[in-house]
Amino acid sequence: MLYINIWAVIVAAIAMFAIGAVWYSVLFGKQWMKLSNIPMPNPMPPISSMFPSYAYYFLTTLVTSFILSKLISWFCNGSMTSALKLAFLIWLGFIAMLNLSGVIWEKKPWALYWIHAGCSLVAIFAATLILISWK
Repeated sequence: MLYINIWAVIVAAIAMFAIGAVWYSVLFGKQWMKLSNIPMPNPMPPISSMFPSYAYYFLTTLVTSFILSKLISWFCNGSMTSALKLAFLIWLGFIAMLNLSGVIWEKKPWALYWIHAGCSLVAIFAATLILISWK
């Protein structure tokens, strides 16, 4: 078993979580809600009521960061370039392709697809940079 820096995994997960939070609130929040047919609550619910969703999402970023760390350690030999190539291939081959089902089968708009796919790409690149940089 290759060494995994658990602190790097945790920081990468926090970065992915933060990117998702900013992406779906500040950057594309209104477009995402509109394209997803999510009504804007008035008044906004308290953050505490959303804690279970935040906890589950953080768990997904933690698992993703751990698996990404394993894949980087197996295939990249410490190379930043090869780690970023691996991250892109993971995104393209799995994340981007699987997210297309929303467009194909659920008839979701392409704009919503690109919001999701863009967030995933930025998040996986950020996590990769953290994991490969933190020895």
